Amino acid sequence: MFAVLAHVVKETIDPLDVGQWQFYVLPTSALDSRTRSQHSITLKSLEELTQPVEYMALREAVDHATMRRTVAGS
Repeated sequence: MFAVLAHVVKETIDPLDVGQWQFYVLPTSALDSRTRSQHSITLKSLEELTQPVEYMALREAVDHATMRRTVAGS
């Protein structure tokens, strides 16, 4: 899981407000299969692999990524 503080208005930025964050969830196998570095990734590359989710959808996204990992490992 990657978290990005996506709020752009400097005067109202609040890192404690989960509504200002975007979360990118994907199984580690998606990173392991990359031909480039598995130890770092750009936001653009991350966006090509998965869509951001809001905090309220985070559990479902993690569950989905876990199921993808389990199915791929079978």
